[in-house]
Amino acid sequence: MHDRRWKRQRLTHTLTALLLVFMIAAGSITAVFGYFRIGDEKVSKYSELVLQISRMADTRGADGDGSERAYKEAIALFPEKVAAYRERAKVLFDAGRYAECISFIRSFATVWTSYDVTEEESNLIGDIYFILAECYFDREDYTNAVQYYEMSLLNNTSNPNYYRGYAIVLARLGQISDAEGVLDELLLLKPSDDSIYLLRGEIAYATADYDAAVTWFQDALLTINDNYMRQRAYFICAKSYQRLPDRVNDEIELLTSARREFPEQLVIAEQLADAYIRAARSGGAEAAVYLEQAVELFEGILEKGLVSMRILLNIGVLYQELGSFQAARTIYINMLSDYPDSYLIPLRLTYLTLEEQSHLTNEERNYSEAYRWYIHTRELYDTRPTGAGDDAEMLMLDSLMVELHNNGWLEG
Repeated sequence: MHDRRWKRQRLTHTLTALLLVFMIAAGSITAVFGYFRIGDEKVSKYSELVLQISRMADTRGADGDGSERAYKEAIALFPEKVAAYRERAKVLFDAGRYAECISFIRSFATVWTSYDVTEEESNLIGDIYFILAECYFDREDYTNAVQYYEMSLLNNTSNPNYYRGYAIVLARLGQISDAEGVLDELLLLKPSDDSIYLLRGEIAYATADYDAAVTWFQDALLTINDNYMRQRAYFICAKSYQRLPDRVNDEIELLTSARREFPEQLVIAEQLADAYIRAARSGGAEAAVYLEQAVELFEGILEKGLVSMRILLNIGVLYQELGSFQAARTIYINMLSDYPDSYLIPLRLTYLTLEEQSHLTNEERNYSEAYRWYIHTRELYDTRPTGAGDDAEMLMLDSLMVELHNNGWLEG
């Protein structure tokens, strides 16, 4: 009797223990699955945020809160993952905010030194260093650009764009044999034709073979689809034409096409205006038309909000060359209050006043106003920093004033 009760009690204890073990195991399995489910949800959320970084920038701009907010949320989830950093860097680069992009990348460039990264993430790190190199390239800081192109290649040796950028900057630095060596490496990757044409054009430009450079760049423009690279090709092709003064009309045709393609790029409008000025000063029946077209372009740049002393002075000088003296005077007078410490404005007013007097008869001429502007110019000119160098126009003006004085046109 006691033996049967003991067996029943033992069975009950065993069943209870087994049930407890089962419940613990079931709980553990549920916890594990819950953990993985939460982990999957976290990864999915991160991936969606990475997509939003660029998507929000496309719809609201790089300054819109959407892109930056998505970036911050993404790195809060996984500060060690590379994708969000890369996407935000590209947004800033595509917006042309190169200085900000440089600061942004340099602020986190050492994040991954304490993490093991996958091959895929290493490729993304290569992209980030490539973007940084391109930023420095656009700022014409080729020394830093070389360093970061090299770092991009340390992380990914299979991207033709890295080799192209690296070779181009070597050519810009005059390291032609090194650039040609990188071109040989690039050819092994079977890159697209546009990369080869662009690089061969850069090498030709660096070796002063400007006719060949123009040909290569024109070939590149027939094949390049990327807008950023097309703009670069237009710029360097225009620079090649500038080295060929007898082909200024070809340069105008090129830049007219570039402006049609990229109407919001004010740099292209400025380059085209400069080409019109050079065409006008080479003489010919169309000189006045070219000057008027240059004025129209510069005024359009001002209307878009890109105001600078150089552009305003250019407009004043062009008006003067066109004989619109009052329009030129208005430009210069308005500039005096905006640039009170620059000798260049009273310098231009001095020359303008001298030219106005040259159109009068000897009996009507009075150089007193010109002399007053000259004295003001000389005062500002003499306050320049030591070692600033001589201005040829200032030296010529000094000579003109001495001549006017010697000929009795100036008193004292």
